[in-house]
Amino acid sequence: MPVKSLGEKTCRPAVMATTTTVFVAIVVAALAVFLVRPSGSRTAPPADPKAKAAAKSVSDPVAELAVKCRRKAAETRFRLGPSFNVLSRPPFVVAGRMPAAQVQGWYDDVIRPVSRALQGSFFAKAPHAAIRIVLCNTETSYAQVVLRLSGQSPTSRFAFYRPATRTVFANVRHGPGTIVHELTHALMAFDFPTAPMWLSEGLAALYEDYELAEPPARTLVGRANWRRGVMQEALRQGNLGSLRSMIVRRRFAQRDEATQYAQSQAFCHFLQESGQLQLLYRRLRDGYLEGVSAERIVERQLHLQSWSTLESEFREWAAKGGAASAK
Repeated sequence: MPVKSLGEKTCRPAVMATTTTVFVAIVVAALAVFLVRPSGSRTAPPADPKAKAAAKSVSDPVAELAVKCRRKAAETRFRLGPSFNVLSRPPFVVAGRMPAAQVQGWYDDVIRPVSRALQGSFFAKAPHAAIRIVLCNTETSYAQVVLRLSGQSPTSRFAFYRPATRTVFANVRHGPGTIVHELTHALMAFDFPTAPMWLSEGLAALYEDYELAEPPARTLVGRANWRRGVMQEALRQGNLGSLRSMIVRRRFAQRDEATQYAQSQAFCHFLQESGQLQLLYRRLRDGYLEGVSAERIVERQLHLQSWSTLESEFREWAAKGGAASAK
């Protein structure tokens, strides 16, 4: 049997101790490098394709609006039942108790071209939420649908807009003008939610009778309508308030609202004929954000020397029938 030397016996523990020390040093060094490395340099786990697609859809306003419209359309189908055809056409959800082709026709012929014209002429901010438009072709179905979706009776037998749910209810038997009136309110709510009532109602009433300019202009031209007779009667009887008093008020007075609607519509028509309507709308919207009064904005935009001069010109124009006499 070979005999181990004394040196061999005493050397092995020393070698093992050295090996252990080196191993510990390597581990400590590796931990130190990992701990001091910036968190941003760590290797990220593989991206989940579904999560990535979901994040993209949330950051994309167009995709997000499409999702909102699909959800609103599904909710509308559920609440109205199979007797209604529902279309999702962002930013609109159009529902009608009529054949699907007719619902599509109202969208193609009225809702889409009018909304594009209004957006191009007046509104800088596009809708970021779904606007629901519910079309009915009988008085009975109109009342039933309003009650089902809002829990209330109609506030108008023609059409009305419910801001809380961004819903337009319309009885289409009265023609497209009532839809366009309420559609104007629905779109303006995104662009100029604090608009004074004379401007909001005047602009909406102006387009109750309209013509659409040929592409690519996308211009909506308001025409004289039944409200002109209401205002002319007030003129004859001396019951028409001044333009200045109309403009400084935020809301209409409770008495004689029909005359105030007619006066607002006529003044917007007057501004349209003088080429000032679109620019004045923008000046009012931007000026309100800066705290400038409507009275001051109108004075600046129209370069008024006096309110009495504007009043005389407007009343003379209205008494002659305005644009109706120039056709």
